[in-house]
Amino acid sequence: MVFFVRSYFVEKTIRDNGQQSVVLVDEKLNIVEEVALFLQYLENKGMTLDTIESYCRGLKEYFTWLSKKELKFYEVNKRS
Repeated sequence: MVFFVRSYFVEKTIRDNGQQSVVLVDEKLNIVEEVALFLQYLENKGMTLDTIESYCRGLKEYFTWLSKKELKFYEVNKRS
């Protein structure tokens, strides 16, 4: 069985107000909405752009792993 492993990329953006931000996108440049919401939460808490970008890079690796395992983020559970 052959399956498609998605590629993810961390992209820097500039908001309408001129503020820099980062987003996680897939190979079709679709924003990963769940990650975008989390990064927005971090931004609202006053985290620096470097910190937010670091979280985004970690989530990129996590979503790549999920793709390889053919899982959705909500299907992952804590091991007992």
